[in-house]
Amino acid sequence: MSVHSRNEPHDCGDGDGDQARSIQISKSSNGDIIFTSEFYAIGALFAVYGVTVLLCSIYRRYQGNTQFFSEAGNNGEVTNKFRTSGNSVLLLTCLSIGAYIGLMVLTWQLEA
Repeated sequence: MSVHSRNEPHDCGDGDGDQARSIQISKSSNGDIIFTSEFYAIGALFAVYGVTVLLCSIYRRYQGNTQFFSEAGNNGEVTNKFRTSGNSVLLLTCLSIGAYIGLMVLTWQLEA
């Protein structure tokens, strides 16, 4: 596989002559291949997803410190209680579904 110079179009067609796709591949100074700007939105989506998962884990850690507590009943009896992590699980589920939908939309919007 050859790597073409910066901004040089590369024919990725199947050779049939039917509207061959052209993708620009850039080569950095150290030889790594860098994708073009059409893939930046997908990278940004994963970066935002990672930061929000980190924030969710911080929130979950905060909740974890308050999950075990004692409560006095009507008759004065003290009982130990436990609160589940349902809010964190729901938040991560919604976040993941949103990220997958965003990834599908961004993938469909790539130039064919």
